[in-house]
Amino acid sequence: MMMKTQMAVALLGALAALAAPVPARAQRPPVGTIDVYGLRKISAAQVREALGINVGDSLSAMAMLTAPGRLADLPGVSSAALDPVCCEGGKTMLYVGIAEDGAPALELRPPPVGASRLSADIVAAGEAFADAYMRAVMRGVVGEDVSEGHSLMADSAARAVQRRFVELAARDLDSLRAVLRTASDADHRALAAAVIAYAADKKAVVPDLVYAMRDPSREVRNNATRALALIALLGQRRPELGIRVPYEPFIDLLNSIAWTDRNKASLALMQLSEGRDPALLAALKARAFDALVDIAHWTNPGHSLAGVFMLGRIAGIADAEILTMFERGDTQQVIDAARKGA
Repeated sequence: MMMKTQMAVALLGALAALAAPVPARAQRPPVGTIDVYGLRKISAAQVREALGINVGDSLSAMAMLTAPGRLADLPGVSSAALDPVCCEGGKTMLYVGIAEDGAPALELRPPPVGASRLSADIVAAGEAFADAYMRAVMRGVVGEDVSEGHSLMADSAARAVQRRFVELAARDLDSLRAVLRTASDADHRALAAAVIAYAADKKAVVPDLVYAMRDPSREVRNNATRALALIALLGQRRPELGIRVPYEPFIDLLNSIAWTDRNKASLALMQLSEGRDPALLAALKARAFDALVDIAHWTNPGHSLAGVFMLGRIAGIADAEILTMFERGDTQQVIDAARKGA
């Protein structure tokens, strides 16, 4: 089995991959890759024809607005989602999610209707971090230290705001919990999910973040899922803390139409499955095998790594050999081995 330090390096490399959703108002780089997932009955050719977006195209706001509707009009398709992700080689990675009729789907809770809101200084800190983060991503500065169970980016401006999050989480923990669970404003819930992860007692906030994984807002789910992935990593490094992050909610997210759900959940499960818990591997086989194959086929290595690792573990391949096969480009061999055992 791969040494735990090697596995941690692999996970951190994936977490640090350039995987920032491109803001709607930002100038998007041209499309460099297009990955489609969720296909079981309809063909990729049908999807690409209806998509109307090709490699090399610039993504206009109109294209992003109209393409999901055209895809949903395909026979047998119930809904579709587009996620432009920045950046690989200065170009956008476009992920196209397809939900076919009758396919497994992520069940979300209704939007909350409460009036609770974050304090003005937390909102200001969130805006400052968003600005610093995007500037760092566009410069290619995406390294981070996650040894404390939360992200501290290499970029000095972003890291300074994250250190402020530690102070704010200590001061407003009860308020953060209330906003995360009851606020009608999705932006406030998303920021609450990000900031609460900086609480000193990581074990105490696991239930709050697990709850947020069924939020109707993908931004809330994204922040909660990534936070839990880092907390799970801390728990494995320091078992004396008694941190247990359940794997079931992550498996559910693998069947989401949103790329952010699948990406963050797969990275978390890559870490959680390191011990090869038979129950976890059996659940992955039964509930998310096709989703893992989709992930393993993604073009970007930092995004596909987790899918390949979990399929390799399902197949009973040692971690060191999975990594070797991945680096050789033998992904299909891993998938075939997992399918035989699935």
